[in-house]
Amino acid sequence: MAIIIKCRKCKARLYNDTDPCPDCGSIERRFIVDYWPDGRNGKRCQRYLDDNIKSLAIALEVDKETKLSIRERRNPEFNESLPYYTTTIDELIPEYMKYYRLQHRSAINPIRQEKSFREREQSLYIVSKIIGPMPVIHFDKHTATQYQLTRSKQKTSRDTEVKNRTINKELTYMMSFLKWCRKEKGIDVKLEIEMLPYDRPKPTILSPKEIIAFIKAAQSEPFWQAFFLCCYTLGYRVSETTFLRKDDVDRATKTVRAVQKGGEDKIEPLNPLLDQALKKLEKLKPKKNKSQKENPEGYYFLSQRTGKPITNPQSAIKRIAKRAGIKKNITPHMFRHSIATHLLAQETNLRTIQKLLGHADVQTTQGYTHVVTDDIRRATKNMFSKLQKAVG
Repeated sequence: MAIIIKCRKCKARLYNDTDPCPDCGSIERRFIVDYWPDGRNGKRCQRYLDDNIKSLAIALEVDKETKLSIRERRNPEFNESLPYYTTTIDELIPEYMKYYRLQHRSAINPIRQEKSFREREQSLYIVSKIIGPMPVIHFDKHTATQYQLTRSKQKTSRDTEVKNRTINKELTYMMSFLKWCRKEKGIDVKLEIEMLPYDRPKPTILSPKEIIAFIKAAQSEPFWQAFFLCCYTLGYRVSETTFLRKDDVDRATKTVRAVQKGGEDKIEPLNPLLDQALKKLEKLKPKKNKSQKENPEGYYFLSQRTGKPITNPQSAIKRIAKRAGIKKNITPHMFRHSIATHLLAQETNLRTIQKLLGHADVQTTQGYTHVVTDDIRRATKNMFSKLQKAVG
């Protein structure tokens, strides 16, 4: 159920009761109650409200009364509960996040997981701030559409347009929140949101020759060599690499464990070259500084300045790339793109690569098939043997 606003003159759909009609400029409007008298499987009805109703606030009160009458007719024992109709989205977000943290907590990497929790919570508050103090039950696909329109006109902290992919991610978090409201709070909220289209950019990769040159050039910096070997051999995201701990490496089973985006755990095989690099890193004489004193979790990649897991390896990338003679603009994520493409070139099963990268949808992994060429296939033959020989 929802309130629909239309221009009285040209009947165009409006999204608020304050601005004039964008089509004809009229300030006259009509309000319509959109509802299903017999539930979601019944017939949809629309009822024009009285012409004397001039504001959305009054129309929402009528909408509330309509919902109450329907519920009382369908369930005579129903006793009106005011919070059901008045509880706003922002009021329930803290309770939802408390529930979500409890359901998805993991002892493997609490810091990495907390970062994921904060991202979800911040996204929900962004949605809530844009749509205003709206009762949960009033959220529908029209609200989502209005949010998409408003959000797409905003700027990021870098003064760039908010991408459709970001808006979709925020609404995906919102869908999870609404499902919780329906399940845990009994709020009969609609769960229809049409996501915005977006083109996934074609992955930019490093050639096998460039990977070998880069890793070899990093030999004088064991810290960074181990870091980028994690990114490449494990296909890790930067956040997964920066939060790698000593306890996550199981040399008895030759596996590495990580908490990936979304809070799920994944276990991957430990590449011998990475194992060698991590052992070398472990043998380095600890420096007596703040970072060594505040590392009870045993993180491998701590910042010497902050004593916390590093956040931006870009300066190290530029330094090592220059030493390796690579002029390409390298980003940390390119190592992840590269291993996926190189494995595909070696005809590794697509599902295996999906599991390695931690993709929820195999279609995301399929995007790498467009990058594989015959040259890459020839170059990646015995890739890890070549890398082992080059690094020694």
